[in-house]
Amino acid sequence: MSLQHEVNCLINAIQESSQYKNYKKTRLDLLQDEELTKKVNEFRKQRLLLESRTVANNYPANELKAVQELYSSLRSNYLASSFLDAERELTEMILNIYKEIGEALDFDLDFLNQ
Repeated sequence: MSLQHEVNCLINAIQESSQYKNYKKTRLDLLQDEELTKKVNEFRKQRLLLESRTVANNYPANELKAVQELYSSLRSNYLASSFLDAERELTEMILNIYKEIGEALDFDLDFLNQ
């Protein structure tokens, strides 16, 4: 079998997973509320920017506090909270796949720890 065939099988397995199905469902539910979707997307954007700055240790404390406050307010909303949980679970699954592939291939990333 070709590598592309195997990739397609992996994609299909991800699409059939409970994590992906839950993500798709909660995303569709969230999209029904335009204002809430905007708030969730703003949080996702701010979190991603903050995480990229965290790697470089280059973020102001007030930005961290603002993201934490936005996160707290979203967690009190069932739709937003459900979507964020589903997104986290899907992301963790994909990261684990990357990790397992990297470990199985003996892909040298030791230079990152130096």
